[in-house]
Amino acid sequence: MIRAVCLNPVVDRLYYIDDFSAGTQYKEIKPDIYAGGKGVNIARVVSQLGEKCELYAFLGGSAGRVIESDMEKHGVTIHPFRHEGETRTTVNIIDNRQRLETEITEPGVTVGKALVDSFFEELASDLSPDDIVVCSGIPLKGMDVGIYKEISNLCADKKASCFLDVNSIYLKAAFPARYSFFKPNINELRALFDDNKSPADVLMRKAVSFGAVFVMVSTGKDGCLFMSDDEYFSVSVPDEKVVSTIGSGDSSVAGFAVAKARGLDNQEAARLAMAAGVSNATHREVGFIDRSQVEDLFKHIAILNQEHNQQGT
Repeated sequence: MIRAVCLNPVVDRLYYIDDFSAGTQYKEIKPDIYAGGKGVNIARVVSQLGEKCELYAFLGGSAGRVIESDMEKHGVTIHPFRHEGETRTTVNIIDNRQRLETEITEPGVTVGKALVDSFFEELASDLSPDDIVVCSGIPLKGMDVGIYKEISNLCADKKASCFLDVNSIYLKAAFPARYSFFKPNINELRALFDDNKSPADVLMRKAVSFGAVFVMVSTGKDGCLFMSDDEYFSVSVPDEKVVSTIGSGDSSVAGFAVAKARGLDNQEAARLAMAAGVSNATHREVGFIDRSQVEDLFKHIAILNQEHNQQGT
């Protein structure tokens, strides 16, 4: 079972405005509204890829009900942990002509220890060996900065896998711990190790030594780099027309989780991850893929520069 954790979900309001300029009035612009947050996006894409998924999410108010409704529509089983506040909203202004995205994010509410404890109790009760728990996004205020390390330790106790995609102070607090899959970007890797000079492969090797079994680092339109303790390779992707990259990283994480749930090897998992990420980028919707498109893209994802990692960890 793939279990997605979303500690701070969001309702995304996307405005598509070509040649957007600050200080200008834009009238009668209707937004596209989506249930979001990294864990929500991941759960939706996992379901769209044909795998069962359960979502653990902290929700409140009318925006929280939007997220619950969306998950039910996509066949995702949701474990809601309800607070008295309102689930946050994010506004994105997408200027396709200038290839720019402007984002305004609300902070979210503060939750108490009792609600967080109930989350851990329920997750611990549900976990089985071979489950995949995907941890992503910024936690709500009131949660311990090291909450993802706690989840990783719980997964280890239950012989389940833990995936990680997080940034800022929560990234540093998440290590050292074991993560079967870790998806930082190059800037997050540099911040994690306070290293602004070393090349990506050196930093990725450090992440492996910190407890990441498999590391994926995006190289933008060129694809991604992947490393484990015994292999290192890059992946190139087809040149597709990009509509919006919002949710593409989450879609890639979902693709990798689905691949591992199906028992695929690392290179096949990398190809499925990239195919899902590219598919999302060709759509306006956030955290959305076309399954038939993913299957076609998968055939055109190339594994390059394969190396055996002699240094290991």
